[in-house]
Amino acid sequence: MPYAQNYDLSPESLAKVQAFKETMEPMYSVREVAAILGKSIPTIRKYLANGDLKPTRVRGRLYFTKAQIQAFIRPTNKEEK
Repeated sequence: MPYAQNYDLSPESLAKVQAFKETMEPMYSVREVAAILGKSIPTIRKYLANGDLKPTRVRGRLYFTKAQIQAFIRPTNKEEK
């Protein structure tokens, strides 16, 4: 593994990485959002295609923050009233 030499794997460095991860907001996959909203994956993909649900792309994959999910839910709830 020639690339392993380029990384600092000391306990201090690993602690810094862990502290950084703890400050990050959780991100949810399409499958997780479908489960949260009680919808199917194709329905979530339809919301994405329509621009109703705004994703964050990470390395070509779609993820959603809690704020993005809530922004999608709020207008839906207003229409039902």
